[in-house]
Amino acid sequence: MGTIRLVGRPQPTNAARIGVDVLVGQGQRRWFFATGVVVDAAQWDAARCVVRGHSKEATWANQRAGQLLEAIRQQVRQVELAGRAVTRESVAEVLTGKAGAPALGAALVAHLEHLGKSRKGTTVEDYTTTARDLQEYMGARLTLDQLNRDRLEGFVHYLHGLGNSNLTVKKKLGNVRAFARWAVERGWMNAVPPTPPLGRSYSVTPENTAYLDATEVQRLKECPLSPQLSRARDVFIFLCYTGLRYGDYVQLQPELEKRGQSYASRGKSTRYVYLRLEAAKTPGELLEVVLHPAALEIWRRYQGRLPKMTPQPLNRAIKRAAAVAGISSPWQLVRYRGAERLVTVVPKHEALTTHSGRHTFITLMEQRGVPLTDIQRIVGHRKVQTTARYTRSSRERRAGHVLEAWGG
Repeated sequence: MGTIRLVGRPQPTNAARIGVDVLVGQGQRRWFFATGVVVDAAQWDAARCVVRGHSKEATWANQRAGQLLEAIRQQVRQVELAGRAVTRESVAEVLTGKAGAPALGAALVAHLEHLGKSRKGTTVEDYTTTARDLQEYMGARLTLDQLNRDRLEGFVHYLHGLGNSNLTVKKKLGNVRAFARWAVERGWMNAVPPTPPLGRSYSVTPENTAYLDATEVQRLKECPLSPQLSRARDVFIFLCYTGLRYGDYVQLQPELEKRGQSYASRGKSTRYVYLRLEAAKTPGELLEVVLHPAALEIWRRYQGRLPKMTPQPLNRAIKRAAAVAGISSPWQLVRYRGAERLVTVVPKHEALTTHSGRHTFITLMEQRGVPLTDIQRIVGHRKVQTTARYTRSSRERRAGHVLEAWGG
């Protein structure tokens, strides 16, 4: 059968990231088949050919790579038993559908490999998250004909149980239907299953998104954490000091770094570093993100290549890091379902997400007296009313303004 095993190969555009491929060797011939798994170089165990760690993300990566490895091993056996030559094309039949419909897990891996050749990285990450959720709900060994309307309706309830909003559920259902259309084109499925109703989910308003005060930011910065949580903490702190959205953070590259002109600060002339990039939410709009010294330290430490994590694993890691740091003050979480209002009190770390970094940045800027119109331009809001929804003036600060205005 020759050699069939998993290998890690540096990404062409980022040597700090490892793509996990299946290596098929027949004599002097070698072929590589991408599994769609991409991890930090430090996470790849070359001796054991696995992704290190016991996190949900590492487990998913090992499962996905292992499924394609096993599918390719079975395909090579079938080709040899049929007396055919083992070539790249005959092995790739397991990915193209000529070898029959694979199980759900192998089909998802093949779809992600297809996307990796034709779509942007952020799109592939979105589909990867959806594929993981679908596989965790349905199981990797189920056949594709079991992906029907009833299963999708159960998938909707499963996603709501994970805390996904209707907007996110709708997006993930769209990803699943795109996968199903791709499978139909290859003869793996007879038809795309109908879209089930989304149901009703609770949504959190921007005014209620959790944020950190300056003391909590410092506490999180100084808290000793595991390597995995440290990477998530660094990303979150970077967002707190830059106000970037998640969609902007994932497109950061070293070449976006620029040098600003000298300006007067406390009587001294200095220079600053900023990032110039196109806003992910509003294409065509350029952001110029000045790096605070704390953000610049993180940027330099990672050489402009911050750890890239998909939203759900990153949010979970942020919550765990904040819990370790003791950020557990009561936070009133207000959610709405239509006109219904649900109020619960949770430890603040449970309410944190990547977007909390943006809220932290805007709130602390406003509390330090930066004009709202300036904050609006910094964070890239089109309307100052949008920025105003992010700010929270404390009771003490409002009282101070009244007393100062009237000489109290």
